[in-house]
Amino acid sequence: MGGCLGTLYVWSTIFATPRIGVAFALGLTIVGQMIAALFLDHYGASAYPRSEAIDLTKYAASPTRIAGVVFVVLGVSLVAYAKR
Repeated sequence: MGGCLGTLYVWSTIFATPRIGVAFALGLTIVGQMIAALFLDHYGASAYPRSEAIDLTKYAASPTRIAGVVFVVLGVSLVAYAKR
């Protein structure tokens, strides 16, 4: 599944970057990674309920951490707005 999603990401960036710009494309990538990281930190990640395959330590999604992600989203929004 990771290979398929990776391929989809690469192809979508190849086709979208010339249309939306490099800064916005990379900004969207970073925003997606930040949101995914926030969820993975908050809920932990394991493939199965009692598996230790991807056993991550849980870190609560505090208001400060959420605000950090919101600021990144706002920054990417400013990049997109400035392009108009």
